[in-house]
Amino acid sequence: MFRSLVSMFLTLALLTLANATAAQAIEMEFGPEGQEAGLPVKVVASEVLFDQNTGNAVFAGKVVVTHGTLTLKCDNAEVVANPATAVGVDRIILTGGVHLDTGEGTANSQLGEYNVTGGLVTMTGDVSIQFKTATMRGESLVYDVATGRSRLSSDASIAVGSGS
Repeated sequence: MFRSLVSMFLTLALLTLANATAAQAIEMEFGPEGQEAGLPVKVVASEVLFDQNTGNAVFAGKVVVTHGTLTLKCDNAEVVANPATAVGVDRIILTGGVHLDTGEGTANSQLGEYNVTGGLVTMTGDVSIQFKTATMRGESLVYDVATGRSRLSSDASIAVGSGS
């Protein structure tokens, strides 16, 4: 019931924004709430170079990162270990055709960073989001994994409808 009310509110908000050609920022619910906490982070790629001293790893070629319902794809990724312990994933730096799938929407950009410890995905450079019947564009996106909320900014725009 609550989810359907949120969806209805979001649809009304998107329709209201559809009349504007550009906005400073758009905030919206973009994915499920906090289902990744405590789950392992899995990274698969064509190649990996691992540094035993730092615990960091560089992945190249068809990189796929999964963390619960969250999936990130890109050309290359650097997995940075917790700096205090050199164990566990602190953040992942993504380059080349970054694609985010939250299970409820998708986003694409040139660059990205997944701060696993802080639970934030930041995407920059020609960001485009597809969510239900809406297509949104901007220069940066911050997606909060714990709350499912996102903020698209820098000349953010939205188009709603079947032709978006």
